[in-house]
Amino acid sequence: MGFGLGLVDPELGRHHRRVRSAPEPLRVGVVGGGDTDCTDGKMLQVSGKVEKVDTEFFDEDEYVVRVSDGSQFAILTVNCHDLSSDEVSSLKRGDDITVVGEFDDGGDLGVEIKDCKIV
Repeated sequence: MGFGLGLVDPELGRHHRRVRSAPEPLRVGVVGGGDTDCTDGKMLQVSGKVEKVDTEFFDEDEYVVRVSDGSQFAILTVNCHDLSSDEVSSLKRGDDITVVGEFDDGGDLGVEIKDCKIV
């Protein structure tokens, strides 16, 4: 037997499940179309939600923005490297964002893109 939170409709006396809408999926596309296999040097456009803004590990003048689908437990993320403080100064967690950058590396949990620009 399953368990779910719900509401009872007082007029009908029926139990209704509370359904939470799913987050908008993280969207990744190849700039200019073409082959969708990601290889070094291919330009990607990524749209999603700002999850985190942080400084680069070796260069505190450069910033990284982590983009996800906005869900609480996002698994797939895209790290956008090489952004300036001017570009990220007004960003907040949860903001909608679209970035363009060069594919650098990818794995099971995310993608790294460099030379990012916010569009």
